[in-house]
This record gives sequence, structure tokens and C-alpha cells, in this order.
Amino acid sequence: SLQFNAAQETQKQLDQIIREWAAPDEFPDHVILSATEDPSNSIGVNWRTHANNTVGYLEIAPAGPGPDFRNNAKTYPAVRNLVNSSEASKDGFKSSFFEVQIEGLTPNTKYAYRVGNDNFKSEWHHFKTANNQPTPISFLYVGDAQNYILELWSRVIRNAYKTAPDADFFIHAGDLVDKGHEDIDWNEWFAAGSFIHSEIPAIAVPGNHEYRYLDGSVYSQDEVLSVQWNAQFGFPKNGPKGLEKTCYYIDYPDLKIIALNSNVAIKRQAKWLREILKSNDKKWIVVTYHHPVFSASTGRDNPEIRSLWQPIFEEYNIDIKNSL
Repeated sequence: SLQFNAAQETQKQLDQIIREWAAPDEFPDHVILSATEDPSNSIGVNWRTHANNTVGYLEIAPAGPGPDFRNNAKTYPAVRNLVNSSEASKDGFKSSFFEVQIEGLTPNTKYAYRVGNDNFKSEWHHFKTANNQPTPISFLYVGDAQNYILELWSRVIRNAYKTAPDADFFIHAGDLVDKGHEDIDWNEWFAAGSFIHSEIPAIAVPGNHEYRYLDGSVYSQDEVLSVQWNAQFGFPKNGPKGLEKTCYYIDYPDLKIIALNSNVAIKRQAKWLREILKSNDKKWIVVTYHHPVFSASTGRDNPEIRSLWQPIFEEYNIDIKNSL
């Protein structure tokens, strides 16, 4: 009995240490780039701080070889979203999430940026806008980070970056984390990717693990999207109403990328997808979503996706269909 109580107390202490590690503080963290509808002249930037921080901004300038690039920096105020994940998770807490959408950038140009406020700022990060003329494109693709994120998935994303450090974007095809409302899981995901998230624009779709009931259970009729999702990503809002940032499209000169939310509103997205493809003028089309059209696993069949989306994929000769 004494040994059991001691083990319980040790576990409580460990849990508290992990929770404190995942909590935001005054310094900006979880800095991430999101691809926008036109990546040649715009970018989305998001980050997180302690809930007490109510003001944030971004500084950006064309990157130069020395420190003088800072003299040409422009400042953009951020939109703040207060997220209280404790309403969805016993290990949650309040956080301030900030978002800046920048337009009017110069195509095919390397920029340096940092985020924060007058007291606490991040380091300067780099990214490059897309070319506005047809040019070869490379991208990285991962899915189901979900388990052993910091322990093992960190090796995957870091080796991917080493293989293609100049990739134009990074597709994350759902189940980024195991428990969609857990700040501890999200902190592992951001720690595993480290500065990569802040330098290669992300394109992500939610998987079934990003949908959870607010009591933390996975399988429920009342599952809702991760409470952090919309606040921590700056994806386009050009999809169907109510599915903003989970269903959207991105246009490169010769490439259209369509992100679909395979968790909800399958029929409504099918109608939207057909309309988008009817007016498409791009040479290549990539569609990314989480649930597969065909599955070899028992109990994981997706007949609605197969009956509503697959005919559209075939009709419009989709070049790459990413799912897990």
C-alpha cells in the first residue's frame, strides 16, 4: 500500500512537470507558417503565448546577409484569439494565440520575420515566397504523427527536412496528434518539428483524432474539432462555410492543392469540390485528406467518401490523392 501510494505521488509529480512544460509563457512559441491561397505574395503566421499577453505583432523584411535587413522591417499587428483548452481537457489551460495574414509580398523572395510584442520576441525566421511563374515544385508529405511524437516522429520530420530543405510546402495529412484537445500533444508536435514549422509553410487537414468530444473521448456523436486548430493555423478560408481552415484550396502557377475534411460534411464538400474543379486552370491537381477511399483494415471502410468523392477524382483526373 505504501509503495502504491508512493508510485501515485511520483506519477502526479511527473504529470505536473509535463503539464508545466506544455504550458505557454511570455515568450512566443508554436510559431508556424501556413500556406495561403496565393503563396507567391502572401503567408499566414501563427504563434502562442501566455494568456495575459493581449497584444502581438510581426516584423518582416527581405532577408539580407547581415544585420542591416532589420532597418527595412515592416510591422503587422496580430489578431488575438484566447483559447481555454481546460474546457476540453483536464490538462488544459488558457493561451493567447496570435495570427497575422500578410499580403503584397514579392514573389520568389526570401524574407526574415519575427513575432512577439515589445517585451518578448522570437528569433528571426526565414521563408521564401513561391514563384509567380511556372517552375518545378517540391514538397514533403507526412501523416499520422499522432503516436510517440516527440520520441520518434521528430526523427521523421527532421530527416525529411534534411532531405528537402528547400521544399515549397509540407503536407500533414491528418492525425497530427492523438488527443485533439490536449495541449501536451500539440506541444510535442511543435517541439518535434521545431524551427521547421516556422520556415516551410504547412498545409494540414484534420484526421479523426483532431475530432474529440469535449470530455476527451474519441468516439462520440458530438465530436468537435480540436479547440486549438483554428487559432493555431492560418489556412485559407475559401472553403465551404463552417469548414474554414479545414477545407480549402491553394494555387501555385501550375498546381492547385485542395485540402478536404474527411470527418464531416462529405456530401457538401463533394458539391464544393466539383465547382472548384470545374473552374480549375492549373496543369496539376493534388487533393489531400485523411480517410482513405479504399481501406484494407477491418472496420475502417469509408463508403460515403468512396461514393461521393472518388467519381469526382476520376472525372477530373486528379494527379495525386493523399490520404492515410
